[in-house]
Amino acid sequence: MPARKHEHYTRLQYYKQPTNRTPRRAHHDQPALSFIYGRIPIQLRAANSNLSKLLLFQNFRLVFSARSLAFSVWRSITLSIFAQVKKEVKALCAWHLALKLYFGQKGFIVIRIELAINGQPLIPGLPDDVALNCLLRLPVQSHAACRSVCKRWHQLLGSKEQFFTRRKELGFHDPWLFVFAFHKCTGKIQWQVLDLNHFTWNTIPLMPCKDKVCPHGLRCVAMPHEGMLFVCGGMVSDVDCPLDLVLKFEMHKNRWTVMNQMITARSFFASGVINGLIYVAGGNSTDLFELDSAEVLDPMKGYWCPIASMGTNMASYDAAVLDGKLLVTEGWLWPFFVSPRGQVYDPHTNNWENMAVGLREGWTGSSVVVYGHLFVVSEHERMKLKVYDGEFDSWETVEGPPLPEQICKPFSVNSSDCRIYVVGRNLHVAVGYVLRKQHAKKWRFSVRWHVIDAPEALSDLTPSSSQVLFA
Repeated sequence: MPARKHEHYTRLQYYKQPTNRTPRRAHHDQPALSFIYGRIPIQLRAANSNLSKLLLFQNFRLVFSARSLAFSVWRSITLSIFAQVKKEVKALCAWHLALKLYFGQKGFIVIRIELAINGQPLIPGLPDDVALNCLLRLPVQSHAACRSVCKRWHQLLGSKEQFFTRRKELGFHDPWLFVFAFHKCTGKIQWQVLDLNHFTWNTIPLMPCKDKVCPHGLRCVAMPHEGMLFVCGGMVSDVDCPLDLVLKFEMHKNRWTVMNQMITARSFFASGVINGLIYVAGGNSTDLFELDSAEVLDPMKGYWCPIASMGTNMASYDAAVLDGKLLVTEGWLWPFFVSPRGQVYDPHTNNWENMAVGLREGWTGSSVVVYGHLFVVSEHERMKLKVYDGEFDSWETVEGPPLPEQICKPFSVNSSDCRIYVVGRNLHVAVGYVLRKQHAKKWRFSVRWHVIDAPEALSDLTPSSSQVLFA
């Protein structure tokens, strides 16, 4: 309870009926309950018993205690007096509304309403709105220690759901790198999350997947500014059986949701998000037969629809969304005698077309789109970043140093704004800051790298996919 100097009290003698006998105290016996209930006015008995209406005042914490009263009695009384105290409660801007009901010694019901003004600030000396803005910037890693400071801190930092919901309400929009990884010995999959402001690692709940999934076959896509992550398809480990699984993770809720299955189970397929819709194409079916089918998911409606066939059966090596189109490449295949195939899907016309020769032959790594241009991080270590020139159907090397030596393959690559994030083995992360300048009516790009070393606890993990979300 707040200090008494901050309290304001109002006592209402709501109902009093003289009686010649002292009422017995109710100890959950039916006669006592009947006696009490019989002396409550008719209008109280008719009151709606739904206590949830009291939650209209979201700033109040309601604490109810009843002495010698059954729950069914004070539930009705509370609603009956609510209208009377409503104006006073608002005027006091109270955060703690305690309703204590008890028997008087002379046979009447006394309702004591305690209205306590904010007795304990979030941070002493600061207005609560300023203090809240500060606390919502705390690294998630420090929440366990911070929530023991006081009750109000515990309410704010007690769960990630509450924390990220409040951040969303106040318009926070910071980047977080979600890395889907697996243990190099056991193959166990997990999600690790890097706070890109504080460079601290956190975890999220395990995916609700009953099968042991091969970490390479599934595909992950994100809607960064909505804070949503989707995991589609995949393959059951040691069986080569594709999955039609679709899972959604919402950052502000900190939980997974199982969504409607894909029309066709597939693994090692292309995926991308265009105008809020999720597209998947190609991949492997049962017995590793390649597919030519494609489909699209509207996350708002929650169901999949087929789209035009690719026209060629093809598994995906890599895919990207560029200029509102889905680009799919199968990559180079040993022994490299045949040029890799590539397809481009235009959702406006629902048609596929062949990819330009220079684009598909030079696509030799994991791609990202920055400044509306396609960049590729080569699958070979210590190679420089390169960018595609659509005008000449050629690739150019980006100025700057190669990928830092701490970043070892297999890589996982993603981007946000003008930054490229490359996650290597042991979850070391290289952040590439891409700069551009115009020279002779043509854009020139350069990159500089910064390495974020992962803690020793993550040294046995290998990345499979990475996505950037904002929250």
